[in-house]
Amino acid sequence: MTDIAMFVGRFNPPTVSHMEIIQKMADENSAIGRMCLCVIVDGKETGKNVSKNPLSGNYRKEILKQHVPNNVRVIVVKNPATLFSKLKAKNINISTIYSGDDRNYHRLCEWAGHNTNLIQIKRNSISATQLRNAIKENNIQAVRSMAPEWLDIDFVRRMLT
Repeated sequence: MTDIAMFVGRFNPPTVSHMEIIQKMADENSAIGRMCLCVIVDGKETGKNVSKNPLSGNYRKEILKQHVPNNVRVIVVKNPATLFSKLKAKNINISTIYSGDDRNYHRLCEWAGHNTNLIQIKRNSISATQLRNAIKENNIQAVRSMAPEWLDIDFVRRMLT
């Protein structure tokens, strides 16, 4: 059986906290050769509210792929439970799920299996909602503190309007 670690989220848009969690996951699992997945949730509800979800799943995937460590694979799913079923069918065990401390992912661990470890990481109070709001309000100081330097803020702003 193959073990993997994953970080599940919308990443809409990616924040410095997202990138810190991805880096921690990559660092903790690279020494033991464990594959890591960055799982972007882009479900049917995601496209209904542009103010909460300005970026398409494919756009988020492409920008994250360029900025995650080499041992992290980025994928887009509609439903994490479906992904978990497919992984189990391929005899792949989700050993660890990483999340920010703002999420209750115990349900994801139940879907993944009883041996799944949940690691919640303090995210310094930075959320994608706060970043979207700072972009809308043109609060440049806040945006600079929350957004990775490579994020195209003007593009996100255009998608929000």
